[in-house]
Amino acid sequence: MFSISERYEQINAHIGQGTYGKVEKAIDKNSDTIVAIKKVKICELPSDLTESRQKVGQCGIHFTVLREIKIMNEINHPNIMGLRDVFVQGDFINLVMDYMESDLRKVFENRIRFSESHIKCLLKQIILGINELHNWFIIHRDLAPANIFINSKGIAKVGDFGLARSYGQPRREYTPEVVTLWYRCPELLFGSTKYTHAVDMWSIGCIFAELLTGGKALLPGDDEVRQLGRIFELLGTPNEDNWPQAKELPLYCEFSPRSPLNFKDIFPNASEMAIDLIQSFLRLNPLERISASQALEHEYFKSYPLPCDPSELPLNYFKN
Repeated sequence: MFSISERYEQINAHIGQGTYGKVEKAIDKNSDTIVAIKKVKICELPSDLTESRQKVGQCGIHFTVLREIKIMNEINHPNIMGLRDVFVQGDFINLVMDYMESDLRKVFENRIRFSESHIKCLLKQIILGINELHNWFIIHRDLAPANIFINSKGIAKVGDFGLARSYGQPRREYTPEVVTLWYRCPELLFGSTKYTHAVDMWSIGCIFAELLTGGKALLPGDDEVRQLGRIFELLGTPNEDNWPQAKELPLYCEFSPRSPLNFKDIFPNASEMAIDLIQSFLRLNPLERISASQALEHEYFKSYPLPCDPSELPLNYFKN
């Protein structure tokens, strides 16, 4: 081990790599706890600030890092990745965060089969975290299993806020090029630039589907057009009844008419309440999608079996 500051001592373990930095494991000597430290390179600003905007944008601290710092510093919730400290050392800004042993993608890769009470526990934690974000008028915009972190106690935390944005009135325009493709909702694929928290709820529906099937992706498209094709194979094509506003979107295009599939055929082992909830997430029309607060009140979480305690999740593979 070696010291990276007076307070933190790095353990010889590289635990992750992000777009703008690597993540290392360390010990907080003040509290004798393990933490994760994201190290982000600070580029030197050019002396000639009249250079191209693109070049200037590549220097200093990347705006996605500033966005992450702001969100994690403001929001204190057990299901949101916490920011413990920020410090600069040399050419790096260091973000000290909660240490999480795994993420949902790795859990799926280990082919763990969850019971219904396990699924309810994980899903509810994800929704609780997103509900808190939405209460702060923040859209995550990149929900995927790799951004749902899990520790050895079974606590799930939503993280990676580099693409997150605030929303509200007046409605702002955003880029549609967000959200990992398999978890991207149809309005984004059709180029919508005025969207709401409903984009996150679609992503949660896709993650819920993977929980129900042991990690099998529900909508694994290869590109935007094929992704839309996958969605319409499942839910049917847009029409005046199920999504009348679709034709107004910038990249709208016609698909051959299809009827929706029966969700019970796709999830044969799922309860009626589970089917009802996942269909509430996966509505073509974003105005009809369930909200996080509504999802938390759904009968799925109130019916037997109830969500288990996080400590009861079968996650022994990374507890050792």
